[in-house]
Amino acid sequence: MDSANYKAARVGVAVCDKIDGDYKYLKSFRPLGEQSRDIGQFVDDDGSAYLIFEDRAKGFHIAQLSDDYLSVEKEICLIKAPLEGGALVHYKGLYYAIGSALTGWDANPNKYATATSLSGPWSEFKDIAPPETNTYGSQSTMMVKVVGTKRTTVIFMADQWHPKAQWDSRYLWMPLEIGDGKLWLPKPQPWKIDVKTGEWKYAEDK
Repeated sequence: MDSANYKAARVGVAVCDKIDGDYKYLKSFRPLGEQSRDIGQFVDDDGSAYLIFEDRAKGFHIAQLSDDYLSVEKEICLIKAPLEGGALVHYKGLYYAIGSALTGWDANPNKYATATSLSGPWSEFKDIAPPETNTYGSQSTMMVKVVGTKRTTVIFMADQWHPKAQWDSRYLWMPLEIGDGKLWLPKPQPWKIDVKTGEWKYAEDK
């Protein structure tokens, strides 16, 4: 992407009746009139959907989407921090937000904060992994909550960018240690999950 196109700072909307089908472009816009660069999405337990977006002038926005997910209705919170790669999850009465510093393609130490409401106030941001690992070479993009019959597991999903070979960029998926206001990303290694029970374990464990 060249710098001229990057100045657009807009959200694009396209729809399709199946995830791997032919999408129809509907529109693009600046949510709430603000610049929108890196974005994320979050659906709360009650089905309400939110857009997470950042602009270089103000910070990290959380905005509620319309019922059809096609437009932004109102801002819920502005976190005045230079963060992108926004990811949210609601776990045992707390909201956890993860963000990444603005270092372009280069990985950095991602951080998290907590709040009892999406509107805040949010706690101070803390590291999710040893800072020297730069989040194990990844950048946050989403947290997926697997609610099983025996436990709830939250999976950290992150981009592993290869700017000189973007076609080979991959994902890091790893269950988080989360609860009581704390969040930690264990050192990535092979693992498996039972999506019915919500239980996970390392691949070598029997």
